This record gives sequence, C-alpha cells and structure tokens, in this order.
Amino acid sequence: MTAGNKFALHPKLKEDSLPLGRLEISRVLLMNDARFPWCLLVPEIDGATEIHLLDPGDQLMLMRESVVLSKALVEAYRRANSGEFAEAAEAICPRGVLRRVLDRARKMGFEPLAGFEYEFFVFEENAHSIREKRYRELKPMAPGFFGYSVLRNSVHQEFYRALLDTCDVMDFSLEGLHEETGPGVLEGAITVDKALAAADKAALFKTFTKILAQRCGFLATFMAKWSPDWPGQSGHIHISLKDADGRAVFHDPKNPHAMSDTMRHFIAGQQRLMPEFLAMIAPTVNSFTRLIPGFWAPTEASWGIDNRTCALRAIPGGAGSQRVEYRVAAADGNPYIVLAAALASGLWGVENRIEPQDPISGNAYDQEFPGELQFPGTLWEAAQRLKKSDAARDWFGDAFVDHFAATRE
Repeated sequence: MTAGNKFALHPKLKEDSLPLGRLEISRVLLMNDARFPWCLLVPEIDGATEIHLLDPGDQLMLMRESVVLSKALVEAYRRANSGEFAEAAEAICPRGVLRRVLDRARKMGFEPLAGFEYEFFVFEENAHSIREKRYRELKPMAPGFFGYSVLRNSVHQEFYRALLDTCDVMDFSLEGLHEETGPGVLEGAITVDKALAAADKAALFKTFTKILAQRCGFLATFMAKWSPDWPGQSGHIHISLKDADGRAVFHDPKNPHAMSDTMRHFIAGQQRLMPEFLAMIAPTVNSFTRLIPGFWAPTEASWGIDNRTCALRAIPGGAGSQRVEYRVAAADGNPYIVLAAALASGLWGVENRIEPQDPISGNAYDQEFPGELQFPGTLWEAAQRLKKSDAARDWFGDAFVDHFAATRE
C-alpha cells in the first residue's frame, strides 16, 4: 500500500454531496491495533482527518458526523465485535459456527437468505438515572399500548430519522421501523440478505441502536423481557433458501399454500429440533420469562400457516416472498448462534426428509401438544437437552456444544 492510491466512493453516496470526490492518500501509518492495521491520514475534510482503509480499491463509507470507514474496516469491526476467533478457538466461535452451517448448506445445494426483525424498548433515561432508580420505575419514550402509532413516531421523528439514516449509511438498512405494542417499544425489520451478512447486520443494528439512542438522550434495551407487565421483545428471523442457480426452493404453486416439499421438510426439522436447540435460541434466564402464553411468544414447537401464535409461521407468497418466520427467538439472542440453530435444524429436516405435525389452526395457546414438542422448563434443562442432542453435535461440533451448554448451566 503506497501513498497516492485512489479509492472509489461508496455507491450509496453521491459524489456531488460530499467534499470528498476521489481521495488521494497522503500518508500511511501502522496502528497499534491488530483489528485495524492500517491508518491512512488525509488533509482535514469536514472536520475528519483520519480514514481507515485496509486495501487499495476498498470503497469508502461515510459514517455519521464525517467519520469515514472502509467496507473492509466494517468487516474487521464485525469480526472483532462478534468475537470471531481463528484456529482451534474457531470451534466455539458464534460466527464461525454459522459459517460452518452455511458451508454445509452450500454442499447440499442451498444458499440461505435471512432477515432479522427486533423489538426494543426505548426509555427517557441515561446511564446514570437508571442506576439511581435501581433499574425500576423507568420512564418509557411514550406511554400506552399503541402499536403502529402514527402520532408517536411523528412526535419522535428526529430519533426515527436518525436511526433510519444511520442504518442505511452503515449498510444494514431497515425495511420498516414502527412502534410496537407496549410503552416505548419499537420494532425494526432489517433488509433480507445472505445469511452471514444478515447476522452481521443484526449484530451491528443492536449495537448502534443503543449507541444512537444514548446520543439522542434515550436508552434502548434488547432484553427479552424487561418487565412482567408488558410483552417480551422478540428477535424473529425470516428464512428462505435458494438453489445454486438462484431459484427459490420454498415455492411450489402445485402444492397447498405453495409450499414445496423442501419447505415442508425444513419446517419439520425446525419443529423437531427446537426443544433440543432451545438453549441456543433462548440463551438467558430472562429469555425464558418471555415464553409465556398470551404475549405473542410461543410456548412449544408449533407451526401454522400465517399463524402468529405459533413458533414457526409459514408465510405463503410468490417465489420471491415464500418463507418461514422463526418466532421463538428473543431480542437478547446472539444472531449468529440463533440463525445457526434455525438453519441447521431446518437443513437437518431436509436432509432426513422429516415430516411435520399438522399445522395449527386458531390459537396455538389453546392447543395440546405431545411431549416431544414441549420446551424445556428452565435454561438448565435446555442446556442438558443440547448436550444430549446428536443433531447439535453433528451440525455444531462437540467443542461448541460442550462449551455453550456449560455457559448456560
């Protein structure tokens, strides 16, 4: 890497909207940070003097307040902040586990796609006030039970717009952002992408939502259930598969609800292994407080056609929109681990041609389910189920299963 290299502007940015144009790097220094090895200094541009790049040809990305990063640096940040390890330690790395699941999916001829949607509560508090209150009697951004409120998102439009803009510039754009049911609870749906990129975007979204909220005078939490008086916070995942030629494999217009055989087996695998993998999906004691009847969180491994009371919601549509929504996951889950569990169980179902139970019609909370579809009652019990799961050891490896289960005991 030498001085004078030219770097193209990020495609999301208009050249005439910034004083950057095409940059010539004037100086190169080596940083004392293994994650970000190159620090390139350029003359001051709109208050920013430091630009990080890793390789010539990287595309520049303008962050809020003129902090300029490269695509490669964002990837380095993702790796560093998701705890991705190399060599022997990769066996227990959340991102590494997901990559191995995806490698196996591709050997089966599939390219998984995913889109995360998160609910999170926003409070008119700060890091000092919540401690002074001992985390009780917190003041939400807005009171009441007003999902999809036009009034409230208009009142707080500055925060909404700042979050939407930040997500767009940082390459984890939101398809939607709205108030959900509960005081001060919002939901953000991240744009669908290939599975590894989708998990990266989910991790970044959670981190930078909390950062931006604090900068705007709020506090955001992704706890699974911050109060027993209100619904919990979900981390639903929308999943589909494409084949090696890019064709959607969940859609077959000849079958009921346009569900292909592959989609049916995929859902069956998810249903069958959900109780065994629950520790990966609901990974905290707080996660289990969310799994109660009547609050839009599943209480057993159920599935149905466009049924939001079930753990798995099959969503019929066209070839480009047919998908399954994995609804058991909470907002506090690690996106790499949760997605690895959701995909591995589905692919196991395809691999073994598993058949699902009959889909649930009506309210799943009013139904009776066989014992094998019941969830473990505690996180400790869930950890024991995971340790005994042959499918988990096959898909995630003994090292990960033993390590992760031990951290949940």
